[in-house]
Amino acid sequence: MTKAKIDPSTTPTISGIAREHRVGRDTVRRWKDEGLDLANADAVQARVDAMANRSTSPDIAGARLAKIQAQTERIRFAHEVEKGRFVDAAIVHADGVRIGGIVRSSIDRLVNELPPQLAGRDAADIKKILSRVFRETLTNLSQYQSPIKFDQ
Repeated sequence: MTKAKIDPSTTPTISGIAREHRVGRDTVRRWKDEGLDLANADAVQARVDAMANRSTSPDIAGARLAKIQAQTERIRFAHEVEKGRFVDAAIVHADGVRIGGIVRSSIDRLVNELPPQLAGRDAADIKKILSRVFRETLTNLSQYQSPIKFDQ
């Protein structure tokens, strides 16, 4: 291997070396800080060759792929939210609390209203009363309008 010639009248610059070898200026500065003689073209070329032989290319490709996958997932998620397929958990929780409150008040109402209506009745009358009251209660519960819209 022949030693590369550097014209002594022209001192290589960090920018020039970086541009010539297609590396970052920070990389060349780090080499200089590590004691590499930037005027020694063979030493610089050896460092560039060592960089090319490292296994960082698959790492960089993997990182780029992961970044693209994450961006794709964010876009897909935003699209699903926009279509109404994904709903904020806080909205679902609040809606569940409202529904629970409606069910509880309906049950409390039945507990308070039914005993006097059922007192002293025979089984056939109790069945009619319970059927009517439960139908009214279930109809009332089914009228609830959730803020959550389901796109089918």
